[in-house]
Amino acid sequence: MADSFEGWEIAGYLLSISTLNNLRGLGVLDDDQVEAIYDDVLMALEVNQASSGSRAPEIAAARRLIEIQIERDRQTRPEARRK
Repeated sequence: MADSFEGWEIAGYLLSISTLNNLRGLGVLDDDQVEAIYDDVLMALEVNQASSGSRAPEIAAARRLIEIQIERDRQTRPEARRK
């Protein structure tokens, strides 16, 4: 598994976050479903990081980038702007 993490996976995760946001906006997914998927993405990165040995710092950085994007998504939701 340590060799399975590639840079393209970061782009895939970020694209997935954008796609999830669009699907939520279209009413295909609700907030709870999107949050569950976010949790799954972060868990997958955590597992990958734990088993990656020397690549752990690289995966940790990627995970932080994805966490930032998720937080931005959470802040741009209409209900977050009303608070």
